[in-house]
Amino acid sequence: MRTPEAMANTIKSNKAIFLITAFVVAAHISYIPNGFTWLDHNDIEQKRAVLPIGQVYKAFITPFGETSFYRPMVTIANSIDNRLYGHWAPGYHLTNVLLHLGVVILAPVFLSVFFDLTARQKFWAMLIVGLHPASILVVGSIIQRQELLVTIFIMLTLIFYKRAREKGRWRDVYFTGVAMAGALLSKETALVLIPVLIIMDKFFNENLGKINVRLWIIGAGTMAAYAALRMKVVPKIWGTGWGELSIGQHIATRLGLAGKWILLLVSPFKSNFSDAVRVMDWTNWYVWVVILLLAGVGVIIWKAGVRSGMGKAILMILILLAPGLNIIPVPRVGSPHYGYLPVLGLAGLAAVLLGKLKKGRRMAGIVLGIWLGIAAMTVFRAGFQFENDETLFKAEVEKDRNFEEGYYYLGNYYLKSRNLAEARKYYERGLAEKKNYLYFSQKRNMLINLGGIKLETGDARGAYEIYDAMQDSVGEDMKPYVVFNLALAAREMGDNQKVVEILGGRRWQRPEPYMLLNQALESLGRINSVPLLQYLSPEPQ
Repeated sequence: MRTPEAMANTIKSNKAIFLITAFVVAAHISYIPNGFTWLDHNDIEQKRAVLPIGQVYKAFITPFGETSFYRPMVTIANSIDNRLYGHWAPGYHLTNVLLHLGVVILAPVFLSVFFDLTARQKFWAMLIVGLHPASILVVGSIIQRQELLVTIFIMLTLIFYKRAREKGRWRDVYFTGVAMAGALLSKETALVLIPVLIIMDKFFNENLGKINVRLWIIGAGTMAAYAALRMKVVPKIWGTGWGELSIGQHIATRLGLAGKWILLLVSPFKSNFSDAVRVMDWTNWYVWVVILLLAGVGVIIWKAGVRSGMGKAILMILILLAPGLNIIPVPRVGSPHYGYLPVLGLAGLAAVLLGKLKKGRRMAGIVLGIWLGIAAMTVFRAGFQFENDETLFKAEVEKDRNFEEGYYYLGNYYLKSRNLAEARKYYERGLAEKKNYLYFSQKRNMLINLGGIKLETGDARGAYEIYDAMQDSVGEDMKPYVVFNLALAAREMGDNQKVVEILGGRRWQRPEPYMLLNQALESLGRINSVPLLQYLSPEPQ
């Protein structure tokens, strides 16, 4: 039977947890009444990452959102939301807020796998995870929910793994495998992070009992099954290239990225959403500052002891930072969503430091409280930015003119609202040359849209030049569109002979090219000899 003191402590803990979750929800309440933005238009509105609820099993046998990624859990989550909310965007945003709340609640349990924490330390950790500005993009952008899902499942994997090692119960072994599968099916990052965190747990906790053979069989089997299934569905191992950098530039640029993530972790202010990263070399002073900083961190770990609480926390931060260092090339190199997972390590470090303080604990609590207050206000204010693409990206491209994707979606926003002058302005700014930067490029799509605007506004020659320059380099999926628009531009320029040269001798799937070709032939006084049966050709364009 529990003592009155134990019951009182439980009540206090429950009240504290309730208050913390209330603070977190309040800080993120501004994220809910927003619309679809960014990649939501493709993944949600155009349903590239959504399936009918009766066909969600297809998520396991198809790539994610017509990409080279394999993330069935994200597609399933999107499909459930689509069933519940249809085109009502606030419902999807509510799901992201609830998923983030799940991360906050699980965080102290996960950290307890590696650290001996008091209730007070756990509460501080929950507040840091819940209110850190790294949550802004992950919670605010619906399509970033893979970060929320993989974080939840990674934490559950380690929680059940430790229980299975300590108690050897079959149900814990089973749930370890289920959680691991959930993490792997949410994002590829889990394939590396889970084994590394398990090795870390084994290194720091040598008294967790004998090796559980069933646990290792389940773990290895889950990973093998995932690898086989992924290779079956997405045979391409990875879809992003390394880029044309020297070895020195690769290393220096990654050191620069490490500095960016460290600043993001310690700052209570919002990071820019731009993914653009400057290519660095050894002559850049910032690289050497980061090297000195990392050397200082190494000295701290050495003096404190690798197995100390501080050493473990710093090592966890470095492990969780690794995916954001572009060691394996990713499409959006510098996107701030890579700062979300490492916040768990930061929360662990803060909790450990607060526990170590003998003097000045009150002052440390005040300083951390001020930091959290600033962070909470930052998070709350940022939520309003996700109303639409204009509110989301306009301020971002002003902060970073190398944010090409921001310009692209701003152009799309104005194009959709028929503000062609603004659309053209942002497309042209986005197409400006960016030297020595890595970023996710939307150049092809911006050129196509800009050509369409020029064609519509009477600048036929400008449109012709755009489409002519890209017709040989564009992919097969867009080539018919580009060639047809090239012919339209030639017609607007009055060059019907060029129209015939462009469209003649090709097989088309749609009737519009044939109609345009016929008009050009008639204008030239020539007999139309294009067989109508070509419209039904098995090799259309």
